[in-house]
Amino acid sequence: MDQYLKLAKLADSVVYEDSKSVQGSNSAVNSMYSIVRDAGEDDLMSLITLLENSAAKKWLAHQLVELHSLPKDVEDKCFNIVQELANKDSLNAVGEQLWLEEWKSKLGRA
Repeated sequence: MDQYLKLAKLADSVVYEDSKSVQGSNSAVNSMYSIVRDAGEDDLMSLITLLENSAAKKWLAHQLVELHSLPKDVEDKCFNIVQELANKDSLNAVGEQLWLEEWKSKLGRA
């Protein structure tokens, strides 16, 4: 899971005014999705532990919900992480709120 953490830190270091930085961040996020998508049961359990990591959790919470059927407690944890992001005073908060509405509806949790 070291690779996932490395990619999460790269994605977080984006400088939006620098197109190469944005491309690098987007590439890192795509790679993180691939890691989560391709995770077998053991790898998935390792990934779930990364929900405690401040660099990884804001990316991983979305990816786990979008790509895997999760135990309810893990799904709840993911939604709680995204809810914290949605409650922040930032430009991303609105996107997080929309994501929550969409995925809670898809999973019958609205």
